[in-house]
Amino acid sequence: MHPRLIALCTQGTNIAKYALVGAAANLGGATRMTLSLTVIIIECTGDITFGVPIMLALIVAKWMGDFFNPVSQYIILQTRETKILKDILHLRIDS
Repeated sequence: MHPRLIALCTQGTNIAKYALVGAAANLGGATRMTLSLTVIIIECTGDITFGVPIMLALIVAKWMGDFFNPVSQYIILQTRETKILKDILHLRIDS
């Protein structure tokens, strides 16, 4: 990476903010929550200025989680072979 870019990215930044975004993305990818988790993290930190990067990280984490793994609720419904929501189940799993 270019030295000026590294200096620009690290000048006056706090490493804890990057850790917070990473932890939020990790939790968001596991739970697939975006907006509610963003609000919870902003309320816990008390700082609204870092809301947009947290929201973007959570959205990307949810997209990646949905891309690589289907939603667990639909897998549970499929293994139980429930007759309720059968059409929705096949639409979600097959697509």
